[in-house]
Amino acid sequence: MTPSPATRSRALALLLLLAGAPLGGCGAMSDAAGSATSDTTSGDTRPGTDVVVADTAQSDDTSTPGDTTATDATASDTRPGEDTDAAVTTLTKLDPTFIVPAGIAERREVALSGATAAWVERDTPGATPRLVTWDASAVDLAPSPHPVANLAHPRELALDGDHLVYVDDRYGDPDVFLLDLSTGLETAVSARAGAQTRPTVRGPLVAWQDCRRCVGGDDDHNADIYVFDLSTGVEVNLTDDDTADRRPVFGTLAGGAPAIAWVHAGGVLRASGLDDATDVVWQVAEVELGGLALTEGVFAWRRPSPFIINPDSMHPGDVFLTNAADGATFPASFHAERAPGLDEVPRGAGGRVTWLESPANDLGATRLRVANNDATPLLSEDLAARASSLALSPTHAAITAPRPDNGGFEDVWILPVGP
Repeated sequence: MTPSPATRSRALALLLLLAGAPLGGCGAMSDAAGSATSDTTSGDTRPGTDVVVADTAQSDDTSTPGDTTATDATASDTRPGEDTDAAVTTLTKLDPTFIVPAGIAERREVALSGATAAWVERDTPGATPRLVTWDASAVDLAPSPHPVANLAHPRELALDGDHLVYVDDRYGDPDVFLLDLSTGLETAVSARAGAQTRPTVRGPLVAWQDCRRCVGGDDDHNADIYVFDLSTGVEVNLTDDDTADRRPVFGTLAGGAPAIAWVHAGGVLRASGLDDATDVVWQVAEVELGGLALTEGVFAWRRPSPFIINPDSMHPGDVFLTNAADGATFPASFHAERAPGLDEVPRGAGGRVTWLESPANDLGATRLRVANNDATPLLSEDLAARASSLALSPTHAAITAPRPDNGGFEDVWILPVGP
């Protein structure tokens, strides 16, 4: 099934409405990836209320504008297990290939913007979560925690410049929040009834998969893609139709033109330009795709895994690349397998794509693959652990996976991939 002309025209009109915002005005951008003033009794946006920019409670432990205690690399930022008097060389673990932060903590859900990584950190599994950032190009500085009140289960992180977006279910179901790393202020981007998930961010634009109308039965109970412009306060439903739309991601078309891409109707790749009327629709599968990436005019997606009765079995799932201009599709991997729990979605940035697969017959290991968007291999790294999340920027790749020198907890592994 392909979108009707009316549906495609609506998506283009809404994107052109948003395109007036200066994308370069809110921090550095890559194809990856308001202030809050209220007291602690008012709280964040509640489910069912209108989406506004200034909606998040300001608590005593949340940074205010000009307060650098949440982001400065002082002794208070030292991770568990670090010695505040130690030499700067102790701020990373010893690893011949990857850059890994020092200290013992559980680190999950990594995101990247350039050399800066963000993740969810806990002292031990199940402990209180915190959001942390770290510049992998300045490893002599300790990671910086960013205090946020009322975090429950933050996950699905995306990062662009000073904008960190994530999902949290502090109100009972998944909602989308944004943390401005320059001010320490958190904003409830969308806290409607129903699940808001899979956020992505580029400059002032935040997009996500929204199921608010699944609850009421509208749109045939299907999810839509919503976009919110932080600079104007405008929210739009990008895909107001009777078909499921999922997994949005900001990326680039040929020549670096900014675009948003998503999975439509299960097996259809869709993309719309942010600066013009470009609209791309290619059906590549008859069944549900797990997700996609778009970089320099090429989609990256994974073949859906077949139903397997044994949950411990490998899941076959090769990565394919589709040219947005003509629909030509070719494989980036050959007979790739994926262990259960391994992040299944390829990522794209800077004309490169990355994905995770499992070495043959080894459920506990991970192979990190990086290639150009024409499938030319760039690097392949094996590690004796199962990675649960993956991120890519034009300069770095990152995963989270357990390490023996991290108490066996998941840790962040960062790998330079080029300029």
